[in-house]
Amino acid sequence: GTLDDKPVRIISSRLKRAIQTATILDDIADIIQDEGLNERHLGELDGQISEEEQRIRKVLPGEECASLHRLRVLKSVNKYLEEPGAPIFICHGGTIRRLIEALEIKEEIAVENARIYHFYNDGLHWHVEEIKNA
Repeated sequence: GTLDDKPVRIISSRLKRAIQTATILDDIADIIQDEGLNERHLGELDGQISEEEQRIRKVLPGEECASLHRLRVLKSVNKYLEEPGAPIFICHGGTIRRLIEALEIKEEIAVENARIYHFYNDGLHWHVEEIKNA
């Protein structure tokens, strides 16, 4: 679908901050919670460690590797793309970065919180752009 299509469903990560964002749109469509859109699982320290500490430690005990996270995200996104209409996905920076990697998108884009990104295929390649002033 395109941004001009009326969304028939809003798919949100099951994590609290994504659900809070999704409720802003709940008058447009029902919200579907899908754990496949959750941020990468950080193992024993999940929910207890800052991003800075993650960078310092590099590897965390029991963490989900990026390739498994990428597969999980793709599986979830593909499930909803097979249905008619344009879905809106509410998720996290790491989830968006894994999707960009999986789709082999060449554009350089800084993935930040509280942004809207439009993913589209031109018939040859996938692209992503930030939607500003939405």
